[in-house]
Amino acid sequence: MYVNPTYSRLVLSILSTILLVLTACTPWQDPTVDIPERNKSALNDLQQVDQQLESIGALKTREQLDSLLVWTVLLKNFAEDAALAYAREATRIATDKNYLEDQAVGRYYMALLEGRQQVFREGLADPLVNAWISKELWEKTENEYWLASISHLIGDLYYRQELPDSAKYYFSRTLDLERSWISDTLKTLSLTGSALQGLGLLEADAENYEVAQKYFDQASIRYQKTGDAKSAGILLQEYSYLAYYRDDLNEAIRIADSAVAQARKLNDNYNLEHSLQLSGEMLVRLYRSTRDTNVFNLAKQRFINSLAIQGGNYFYSYRELGGLMQSRANRDPERPDFVDSALVYYQLSLEEARREGALDYFRAVSKNISRLCEWLQRSKGRDCEEILGATASNYLFLNYSGVVDTITSNLTEANSSFSSFERQQLQLNSKRRIRNFWIAAGIITLFGLLVALLIFQRQERRRLQARMDALRAQINPHFFSNSLNAIESLVNLDQRKAASKYLIHFSRLTRRVLNSSMESSTSLAGELETTKHFLALEQLRFKDKLHYEMSIDDTLDPSLIEVPALIFQPYLENAIWHGIKPKEGLSLLQIKVSKEGKSLQCVIQDDGIGREAAEQLRENTVLQKKSVGMKITQERLESFGGGTVEIIDLYQDNGIPAGTKVVLNLPYKIFKHE
Repeated sequence: MYVNPTYSRLVLSILSTILLVLTACTPWQDPTVDIPERNKSALNDLQQVDQQLESIGALKTREQLDSLLVWTVLLKNFAEDAALAYAREATRIATDKNYLEDQAVGRYYMALLEGRQQVFREGLADPLVNAWISKELWEKTENEYWLASISHLIGDLYYRQELPDSAKYYFSRTLDLERSWISDTLKTLSLTGSALQGLGLLEADAENYEVAQKYFDQASIRYQKTGDAKSAGILLQEYSYLAYYRDDLNEAIRIADSAVAQARKLNDNYNLEHSLQLSGEMLVRLYRSTRDTNVFNLAKQRFINSLAIQGGNYFYSYRELGGLMQSRANRDPERPDFVDSALVYYQLSLEEARREGALDYFRAVSKNISRLCEWLQRSKGRDCEEILGATASNYLFLNYSGVVDTITSNLTEANSSFSSFERQQLQLNSKRRIRNFWIAAGIITLFGLLVALLIFQRQERRRLQARMDALRAQINPHFFSNSLNAIESLVNLDQRKAASKYLIHFSRLTRRVLNSSMESSTSLAGELETTKHFLALEQLRFKDKLHYEMSIDDTLDPSLIEVPALIFQPYLENAIWHGIKPKEGLSLLQIKVSKEGKSLQCVIQDDGIGREAAEQLRENTVLQKKSVGMKITQERLESFGGGTVEIIDLYQDNGIPAGTKVVLNLPYKIFKHE
């Protein structure tokens, strides 16, 4: 629809004046201003965003932040790109001025809006970084409501990343925080209703349907009290899935259609899109069991309708339409037009998966494309080149490379965002120290001030340097490059299955390394999972030379034990590169974990050439590198509460070196999420 530019500027000007009056000289809080439906098209015109930012830039800093954050909240449900632009600008200004609360609000909405724009879990690293930064800032302000809000958002992001334990903790944390503030307000009821809904989803995924039903019912009661019809509409979608899980497909379809009707009544396009997709999904299942042509047509129309209204989540509808056409082709093998339609829809969904870096979805869809192309070649004597623009193998290879590039880019951007935040905090801390120096100069003697300042600076430098050194030492930078080169070699050799396997290990390892940069400790289960991904990639590089074994004492529950994050990695890397690599033939790396008294004992043992021979090789090397990994690890153990490391040289009966054993004794701690 055409929007008159003069009218757009008038609407923006009037609303800006209203917002300034509402926010002038008051702490920032969620606005209650509602935008008339007829004005939304003007606000949704992205050409107006730059003009609005320029206008806001002429205001005083406090007024700028108030206006930007209010615009973010008002636009977040129907103009996400514009809202994200305002949130980013607000965060930039608040960071420059060191306004902690405004930084926390800006980061929260950046995480919320960026998360909405990501269809697949592989793209959630950057939103999660912003959410964690917001959480750290809110903890400094001790604002319980916002702590609950950010906990719920982190729980939702973890749920979408398929990390149920972490998601459950943060959903539960939202409910725990509710007890410290008034629990019958509209905001708190709606927020905790969403947390209960999240817990219900986790129970449904675990097939605990009765427990899930109870959580959903509690959430429904809260939505009714608040009159939150949109959230109630989302909850209808969950009830539909619950009915399907209980093998009542007709009831699932009925509830899904109720969700469609509810969304249309509220003019809620976001939920209408998902409700139509849900209804289509249930109808597809019904068609596969009944083979009813009318049901086929209904399912097809649901997805076509969803494509007509949605704002970016095209993948799911295209994929389901492809599956529907493939099911119809299986029924009517003499109708190759259904095969062609399925290929077209799968092609469209695959392009979306490539842009988002969705490896799991890529594998599922590419498998279906391969099957259809093989059927066409075998039954009709023609290949897929006319539809795909290339042979099936070439087409899938090009898209596979695109997925790899996107995953790498997403991880790089997330790491860059967190590093930028760290640099900003260091700069701000430096400014505060200088200011405090001059204030203290008028209160205490010059000598006392200099001593205190030197001690403070030395401790601060040691803490920050130790943290950064620890992060740099966690994984050798060349390891990532070498791993990607090895995976690329598999792709070039057309070993797609092996390349896909190791790319999954690479993706999950890098995500865990990113998480470890935010938390100094983790569970033993998480550390062992990281170790498995690391060793799997090392096996790829060493071919069949490296084998490893893990054994955990049966009396231990790894998920309940706390250890320093990536504590095994320096010892594993030493064992592999200095003990196993120089050795000829097969080698074995063993990892054993047990409880000894009040300590957790972790043993890393290799059958390599031994330390003496390794040291001799190092002395004969022209280019020698001094390793600081062990020193940093010892400092991390001290900060963890103590711990000892014993390195034992192993020998055969005839005195020949038989490898090295590292015995790591850690304090036995129960793992608690922060």
